[in-house]
Amino acid sequence: MTAAPARAGADAGTSWPRVFVLLTAGVFAAFHIGKLPGQLGALSRELDLSLTQAGALVSLFNLIAAVFGVALGLLVDRVGPLRAAIGGLALGGAASVLGAMAQGFGLLIAMRCVEGFGFLLTVTAAPAILVGETAAADQRKALGLWSTYMPAGMAASLAASGAIADLGGWRLVWQVVAALGFAWAVLLWAVFRARPSALAAGAGRASATSALRRDPLLLAGAFVGYAGHFLAVMSFLPLLLTEQGGYSDRAAAGLAALVVAMNIVGNIASGFVIEAGVTRKQMVIAASLIMAACSLTIFASSTPFGLKLAAAFALSGVGGLIPGTLFGAAPFYAERPAMVSTIIGLLLQAAGLGQLVGPVLLAGAVERAGGWQGALFYALPASALAIVCGALLRSPATKSS
Repeated sequence: MTAAPARAGADAGTSWPRVFVLLTAGVFAAFHIGKLPGQLGALSRELDLSLTQAGALVSLFNLIAAVFGVALGLLVDRVGPLRAAIGGLALGGAASVLGAMAQGFGLLIAMRCVEGFGFLLTVTAAPAILVGETAAADQRKALGLWSTYMPAGMAASLAASGAIADLGGWRLVWQVVAALGFAWAVLLWAVFRARPSALAAGAGRASATSALRRDPLLLAGAFVGYAGHFLAVMSFLPLLLTEQGGYSDRAAAGLAALVVAMNIVGNIASGFVIEAGVTRKQMVIAASLIMAACSLTIFASSTPFGLKLAAAFALSGVGGLIPGTLFGAAPFYAERPAMVSTIIGLLLQAAGLGQLVGPVLLAGAVERAGGWQGALFYALPASALAIVCGALLRSPATKSS
């Protein structure tokens, strides 16, 4: 069904410094996601937002991803990954600057959508550059490392946002995130402007139908269930910590950052677990079952708070096995090299869809149930979706996958 993963420049060795530059670009792009949860309390107070509006601020960031993930993957192929990655960072930065000026819900949510477009453009383009900087033997490790950009960005942004907000409120947080994106866009150009694989445009000739096959679609379905579950829980975790744990906004944001950071452990561990003989199907099913059990513990009204917190750490860490597994699978389900970025675009679109609906559905369920236990009406079906897709996934022909 599939050939071993291929890369441009296969004769060259892995340039790990350039890989880390690309990873950091993804981390700074993800700052736009992580900057919000710790500031939801301040935003809600200043702009008089309801819980559902707060959930929309989290979710609509992913609207572009949910609708245009594959299309943006094709756009990257047309304009070249370096231009796309730099453009995404610059676009997200400009939207963050304008968002910092918002006096109401309308402008703020509009700029969140634009930030989502810039985020997706960057994280779709960066793996295409990464493949050109990675030796074939290191590709699985590099893609597993790349999958940490989301939890690393969320955790770092959550951790820093409280201290920055103490100096100048949530608006300063938005401005600092913009500045980091602008600065890294310049660095990307300086590092990669002479790299042919980063500048190449239009060579792939991939099409949207390249990814619309059984197994890539099952990978995407599993990502919908995982991403929506994870982001919904992590986005509202600071509020849960303040309401049930008595933490301040800043302390809750810092603790939530530690929880999100546990996801990185799962991302990195996924490659080692697969090397030990666990299949991708087994990994997705087992991790999704554990995430469901953790959500039962977190949102059950009778659970002691300390156990809720421990379950949140477990949900994040074990859940991190799933994106590492799914991103790492993309090259093995590609029939030709040009399809890899298209499949990655499909996975990002699936993640965007889950992240779009997850926080809104969870918030709506909580409001209708009159308590946090209502979150289970969303969290458990989300895990069930990932389990079903994982169970139907076929092993690729490549033995090492």
